[in-house]
Amino acid sequence: MSSVFDNMVECLIEREGATIFHIGKVQYVFAPRPELTGDMQASVCVVISQEHRDYLLKDRMCSQYYRKYEPKPGAKVDMDAAEKAEFEAWRELRKTMTQEELIAMEQKRVEAAQVVVDTPQPVASPGRKKTAVPAESPAMAPPETGKDPNPLAEIF
Repeated sequence: MSSVFDNMVECLIEREGATIFHIGKVQYVFAPRPELTGDMQASVCVVISQEHRDYLLKDRMCSQYYRKYEPKPGAKVDMDAAEKAEFEAWRELRKTMTQEELIAMEQKRVEAAQVVVDTPQPVASPGRKKTAVPAESPAMAPPETGKDPNPLAEIF
């Protein structure tokens, strides 16, 4: 299950105010966001790009200053504010990318979210016969709408 915290990175540099970090054309502002974290001390930023998160978290130099944000147990978080921050981060990132880059990034996100199932599993419910629907069944195919299947096509 995906969480709004999956895209949050915490900056470990202690300073007054925000820490600003640029990766390519994208500016990331790490600052205390208590409405997102329930914590007045955690300096966080929503980093939508998996490649940018990997750079911050795995690069030899960066990883000593950044880590994946883990909410503290019992922290009071405004989930609406967290979801809005994620949307705003996506919108800002989109401004810096070409359509091809956006499509490639969305395809990577979808591939990472897919669950691999070896065999179709029967669905059981009270009073119903157990059945399995093969993955290639016409019932599983998306309806023909005449629209472009690319979810990003409507944005541009």
